[in-house]
Amino acid sequence: SNEMLDKVSKIDVTNIIDVKIYMDSENKIVEIGNCDNLSAKFVWIHTLLEQEKGVSGTIVVKDINDVYFTEVYNKENENE
Repeated sequence: SNEMLDKVSKIDVTNIIDVKIYMDSENKIVEIGNCDNLSAKFVWIHTLLEQEKGVSGTIVVKDINDVYFTEVYNKENENE
């Protein structure tokens, strides 16, 4: 959706089989791997963006059968 595209800061295609999308406003990196199954990958990305709203980290959708989110440890938040 356009809403998701508006969040994209940078797309790194330096390695075409390990594509990364940076969403600075969401404090997230999305690792999509290669460009296979993009429709399914973007459904997962949308879902995880909603589930992990406000949480910094990495969404990994390289394999649509093994999709996950890894939270980034933020030292500033350790006492909250």
